[in-house]
Amino acid sequence: MAKKRTTKEQFEIYVRTLENNKLFVTGRLKPGMNPEILQELWTSLVDELNSCGSGPVRTVEGWKKVFTEWKSLVKKRAREGKLLSEVEKRYLEATGVVAVSGITSVQELGVEDTEAPINADDDVVITLTGHQETHIEMCDDDFEDVDDPSSTPKVQGNIKRATPKTTKSSMKHPLLNAYAHGQAEQRDGLLAVASALQEIARGIHRFCDIFEKKAHT
Repeated sequence: MAKKRTTKEQFEIYVRTLENNKLFVTGRLKPGMNPEILQELWTSLVDELNSCGSGPVRTVEGWKKVFTEWKSLVKKRAREGKLLSEVEKRYLEATGVVAVSGITSVQELGVEDTEAPINADDDVVITLTGHQETHIEMCDDDFEDVDDPSSTPKVQGNIKRATPKTTKSSMKHPLLNAYAHGQAEQRDGLLAVASALQEIARGIHRFCDIFEKKAHT
């Protein structure tokens, strides 16, 4: 019997959980919080996923693996400028992207970031249509079909590729300002060293002139 595919409803349950619980997104506990709370959140989510009435039933570790691989796929599709479904856009926004039209990075989830490769045995398949608002459909195709250029249209202007260029707004970032300040101080220090070496060289030259004059007298 073929393995069941993760359904659209199960993806929506997962994304809705991320939207409603930021602790689930960051995985960072505040001082005084019970260390078991994150595991309890996962247990609650898995109970909902397994009882939704559609799709496969998995353990906590099984669902973590599926969603980690799905996260990698969505990030890859966003970087390549491919058309995203509504649930994929919601996922990116829930994990730290301000606008889908300007994706530069995706905040990590509170799951093990294994970045596992996607292969033919994976349970998640996303089939895209040519419409702007697309949906996740269940099919027997493998993950590789998602990246087929003939079946996946490119976004024309909806998602901008991240570029290494430094913009004016990004230069306002405190870390960049600190880096620029450090570079300026380093440059000034090197100039001061060079000036001091020149003074030493001139002093040696004067000493040699005096020594030669005394040698000839």
